[in-house]
Amino acid sequence: MSSDCMMNLKVDAVLKSNPKGEEIFKEYDKTKSLSDATRRQMINILIAEMMDSYGRIPPTSMRTSYALGIVTLFPYLQDPFSKKGYEHYYDPEAHTGYLAWRIKTIQRNTCDGLCGRSRPSFQDSPTAHRESLLTGEQLVGEECREALSIIRHSTDQSVVKEKMRATFEYRQKMVHDKDATSSVLDVFPRFLDVPGLIDQDFLMMFGDEVSGQFLAKWPSYFKHKVNEECQGLPVNPYVVELQAAFDPEAENDYGKCVLLLG
Repeated sequence: MSSDCMMNLKVDAVLKSNPKGEEIFKEYDKTKSLSDATRRQMINILIAEMMDSYGRIPPTSMRTSYALGIVTLFPYLQDPFSKKGYEHYYDPEAHTGYLAWRIKTIQRNTCDGLCGRSRPSFQDSPTAHRESLLTGEQLVGEECREALSIIRHSTDQSVVKEKMRATFEYRQKMVHDKDATSSVLDVFPRFLDVPGLIDQDFLMMFGDEVSGQFLAKWPSYFKHKVNEECQGLPVNPYVVELQAAFDPEAENDYGKCVLLLG
């Protein structure tokens, strides 16, 4: 029996063993889809069983298997724009998706208070907290998680920009969390392939007048200060690439400097 069939049967058995499982099957049979509320109910049931079987931090392989089992059992729930069709339930490369977010929520709610730590910030430094010029509603909770999935998988750049605006506050919290800041580009990879997203965030932070100076010519002595700031960043491939591109021996009087301030 193939792994697809095995996980199909596994998910089917878990849902049918739960009193609320019948509602999920009825809704899918009737509409060939699931409402947000019903989908959350399904995720909660499956995560509860997964944690019972594999502990509070289920292996990536099991999260992937459950995501595969869902779209195999309910084929109309597949995402036609993703590589394998189940990444919106769990993406093993980015560690995102409905299953991942539910697990993180449970872990956060049961943590022992370590999440309350904060890091120091300095006035007017890149790490300083600022009042943003938010325009439009900011998403939270389940709606925010759904927006993150849409951002990752949508091919419509206007939709991506809209959801990026609506998750700006969530992203800023990541930037100012020393344990999460190195994962910003993993959670929001569209910064790398959709033009204008960095400018959009900068505009929301500083307004039209300041954001007009986002790309500017700066005296060369700023280059070394920027490089020093970069040395303290958590190491990831993006930081390494930027640091490798920095040439401290360059003798230009002015260098083009792009600063994304947190």
